Amino acid sequence: MNSLQDRLPFPRKVIPTELVETFERLYAEWDRGPSPPVRIEFYPYSSLRHTLRVRDGVWLVRLSDLLETAPPRVLEAILAILTCKLLRRRVPPHYRRCYQQHVTQPQLRQAAREVRASRGRKVLTSPRGRVFDLAGIFRRLNHRYFENRVEVDHLSWSREKAQTRLGHYDPAHRAIVINRRLDHPLVPEYVVAFIVYHEMLHASLGEHCRNGRRHFHHAEFRRAEKRFADYRRAQRFIRRELP
Repeated sequence: MNSLQDRLPFPRKVIPTELVETFERLYAEWDRGPSPPVRIEFYPYSSLRHTLRVRDGVWLVRLSDLLETAPPRVLEAILAILTCKLLRRRVPPHYRRCYQQHVTQPQLRQAAREVRASRGRKVLTSPRGRVFDLAGIFRRLNHRYFENRVEVDHLSWSREKAQTRLGHYDPAHRAIVINRRLDHPLVPEYVVAFIVYHEMLHASLGEHCRNGRRHFHHAEFRRAEKRFADYRRAQRFIRRELP
């Protein structure tokens, strides 16, 4: 079986020396001075992320090793975005477009999910809360709205009571996690069910990519969301009681 790296798009490797030269050119264009000492390396992050930090006067750039075989123009775009952020300059739009068009490719998105699943650590709890059982709610929703087609590996209440996000679906770990804040006697069950339904839609419909941008709450998603029987009641409760 081919390795994960073998299955990535654009199997052309750019050597670190070329990356340093690219960085020095970009820095000179924007700061109009000699570039600081820089170290650029590919790093085995657990997600598709890149960082730039200054340590003892040295700029340390770490790029996700998922992009080790990316085309030079994509790596240049990442360096430009990171450098602009540190210098507090506006990122030229063509660099953002170049980067987004590359990382939204299905092959790379799938590779990123595999890396998150293998390297990342997901803290999960039980689906049974003090008041509500997520497993039972999931089964009823799956039967009623999805013909039992939605499959996940984990249903979990969050460890903490977050103030904003009420739930999320993690495709890397195939997990639906619901905010523990909702596991309360004063929260109607239809509200919890709506949040679970919302995350099941993410698991079922996935994301849409258009013009290099990822859209999770796309038109098809919004139409399906409104098919939930208590959609309006749930939305009203969330707006009034869970600001």
